[in-house]
Amino acid sequence: MSSIVNSIVRCISVLERLNAQNGCSVSQVAALTQLPRGTAFRIIETLRVRGFVERNPRTNTFVLTEKVRRLSEGFVNQDWVYDVARPLISKLAQQAVWPVSLSTPRKYSMVMRLSSDFESPLTETRYP
Repeated sequence: MSSIVNSIVRCISVLERLNAQNGCSVSQVAALTQLPRGTAFRIIETLRVRGFVERNPRTNTFVLTEKVRRLSEGFVNQDWVYDVARPLISKLAQQAVWPVSLSTPRKYSMVMRLSSDFESPLTETRYP
């Protein structure tokens, strides 16, 4: 017997898609998460009512709100990396002009911790 709560898994999947796409319509969320459209709508509507998602009436898409970011306010994970590396990355990026990134391993992948994308005139796509 599994201890996973499927409704939470589906909700997190919707949040991840909205974050990755920087907003989506209900149909897009349903297609990207492989959820029925009605399920995607109910999840998005629940998130909207709770203040985690808002609807852009001009584009009829849903985007995450600041309330989502506040979920991570208590999370602390090697803040020293940011404090130590940020000035060094900025200095290197100024000298090289090219964007510079710092990644750290997490299990079988790498996580980008810092990037100078916003400081480089050569960056076409800037990732938050």
